[in-house]
Amino acid sequence: MTRFRKDTRLYLLIILTYLFDGISPAMGQEDTVPEEPTLTVRLAPVVPYLQEEIVQTIRLIAPHPFEELVLDLPAVEGAETITLQKPRNRKFETYGGEGYLYETSRAIFPERSGALRIPPVRISGSVSISRNEKKAFALREDERVLNIKPPPPAFSDDWWLVASDVSVDEAWSKPLETLRVGDHVTRFIEVTVAGATGAHLPELEQSRSNGMTVLPSHTKRTTDITPNGVVGRISRSFDMRIDTDSPINISPIRVAWWNTSSDVEERTAAPAVRLEPLPRDVDQLVSDMMAEATAERNRSRRGIAIVLLAIGAAFLTLVAWLMMASRRLRFEDRRLRRAVSADSRPIDALRALHHWKDATFRNDLPMTLEQLGHRLGPRAEQQLLRLQKATFGRPSEPVDAASLALGVLENAQRNRRDQLRGMLRRWLDHFLGQEQGLPDIDGQVRSRTD
Repeated sequence: MTRFRKDTRLYLLIILTYLFDGISPAMGQEDTVPEEPTLTVRLAPVVPYLQEEIVQTIRLIAPHPFEELVLDLPAVEGAETITLQKPRNRKFETYGGEGYLYETSRAIFPERSGALRIPPVRISGSVSISRNEKKAFALREDERVLNIKPPPPAFSDDWWLVASDVSVDEAWSKPLETLRVGDHVTRFIEVTVAGATGAHLPELEQSRSNGMTVLPSHTKRTTDITPNGVVGRISRSFDMRIDTDSPINISPIRVAWWNTSSDVEERTAAPAVRLEPLPRDVDQLVSDMMAEATAERNRSRRGIAIVLLAIGAAFLTLVAWLMMASRRLRFEDRRLRRAVSADSRPIDALRALHHWKDATFRNDLPMTLEQLGHRLGPRAEQQLLRLQKATFGRPSEPVDAASLALGVLENAQRNRRDQLRGMLRRWLDHFLGQEQGLPDIDGQVRSRTD
């Protein structure tokens, strides 16, 4: 993509004007450096148009260095003002001697036609005649009244733009001779105006042409400030799609403006362009579609890989937690098996079950053996009841206390396995969706044959 060409002519004009304008006070005063501080206020132009830039230059010249300075520069009612040059104090030399210059400038843009009152300018302070001697001064420039002219009837455009110079630069994102049907190309337009801010510039429009679609674009406005005036810019890009291989005439982009130097209307434009698009490159189109499909497939693969990694990480976390939990449970189970033997009394087996219950379900609320049996199921509940009767009552028949205690343990282990399977099933349903059975094809076939 080519870059915008800088308007060197416009900048050279501004720089040269500033340089010659900066030395003009010294050259004009080379033989007559004033004996007293002298205030000079200049307005240019003196008969401006509506919205035309009026440059107000304020200069104070003195034969001695300034000790104190106070500038009273009121706002201008009915106009927009922009400071062009901040106040500065410098020394200059001429053939007639040396002097000291204090200067500042601002741009004034009238917002309505008719009389425009420029308030008086007041400046006061003191100069240092010697190390021990100072001299005060107070100066004033009277009010000025300018007659602001309205836009002339000869101006034909709807948007009033008054300036001293306008230039239009153009660039394209692709070489126009290589464009094919279906291609997208962007046209870049930048308008540079001397003597107007970016807000004063008209909107740039690209007319539609047959065989081409103009897509939405963006606009940027800027304002550069120089000591002798402002330079406004507006840039806009136009995104276009080529829809046909027939010749396309792209219309110019024009800017109408009133030239303050020649006092006539002018039109500056980016020229019209004729496109002769090449036919669509089918092989390239297929290649682009394949590349896009490949990129989409790679994105899908990356997405699946990320999901699988997340599932794997969650699964490993679950397995690690289960291993830690089962390790503790297996230890308590082994303690219970060691605590009971074939010759264990019912009271010993019941005491071992109490310890096993408290260690195994330590994270739950305290519970009795009856509650434990209800939790482990009917078979474990029956075994605990028989063990309690054998311990605290008269059993109707001899009981094997170790078998009853180990039976409770086996029921607890079976209950854990069921809970683990249920947890894994819910986890898989959450990530992979609920399991759905296949339709009964055989039944449907039989019903149709019948």
